[in-house]
Amino acid sequence: MSIKINGLKKWFGEPPTHVLKGIDLKIDDGEFVSIVGRSGSGKSTLLYIMSTLDDPSSGSVFYDDLEVSKMNEDAIHDLRNKELGFVFQFHYLLPELTVLENVLMPARKRHLHFEKEEYARHLLDQVGLLDKADSRATTISGGEQQRVAIARALVMKPKYLFADEPTGNLDSVNGDNIMELFKKINAEMGSTVIYVTHDLDYANMAKRKIELVDGVVSENVLR
Repeated sequence: MSIKINGLKKWFGEPPTHVLKGIDLKIDDGEFVSIVGRSGSGKSTLLYIMSTLDDPSSGSVFYDDLEVSKMNEDAIHDLRNKELGFVFQFHYLLPELTVLENVLMPARKRHLHFEKEEYARHLLDQVGLLDKADSRATTISGGEQQRVAIARALVMKPKYLFADEPTGNLDSVNGDNIMELFKKINAEMGSTVIYVTHDLDYANMAKRKIELVDGVVSENVLR
């Protein structure tokens, strides 16, 4: 599969504020891509539209030959549940559940939580939180909650992983660990990793860097 974006535009309000002003991109399977730009450049908006979590005002997003806007709701949910993983700026953990139960939430939706438990524990070990597996999500720090959210995004071994400032709430050591985990997932599982970051060191870890300026692509560089 590949992601193709044709003539993508996004505006908000009336009179409209144009955030994305016509973007054409193709991201092939297995790429490791960073998206950078100043605040307000449209990078998070692009990520959310690319990942099916927001709709464009005009233009198209394709997964192979499937145009997202022409897929019915069930097909889009199926795509998200089977193929896509998401890491947001905020962790969105369920406070009543344990750390392990939160990681297993995507698997539970598909009745695979028992099958995935060993892998979920492995991911918690990878993010340094295996000892917190049975703790309530409300009892761990904000940075730890973000690492749990990253493990949750990976538990179904998604074909595409989208991350919006995944290291923004982490210290440098844990940020480095998360980026190394993303590189490992990309190399060993072949998952396509697409992440927004303001950290140029992390942006330069990508094999391809896309820079947005005022809603258009100003740089699209293979590294």
